[in-house]
Amino acid sequence: MSKPGPDRVDAGRLAAEQARVVRAYPLAQFTRLADSIVNRDGVIGVDARFSEVQGRPAVDLDIEGVLSVRCQRCLG
Repeated sequence: MSKPGPDRVDAGRLAAEQARVVRAYPLAQFTRLADSIVNRDGVIGVDARFSEVQGRPAVDLDIEGVLSVRCQRCLG
């Protein structure tokens, strides 16, 4: 399991507040994908909307971005 990053959140608190968190992550930050990513110049956008469903924290995520990866079959 990877170490928690700086974007760790309290889902219970955010759900109780019906909060929305919007963030942008540079592709260069995705170190585990570094060898496969063809272009590291872009960003991945995340829009997280927290709520409670049956008394439990829930999150509805929208993730948007373009990730160009090298073909694992031909390495092209």
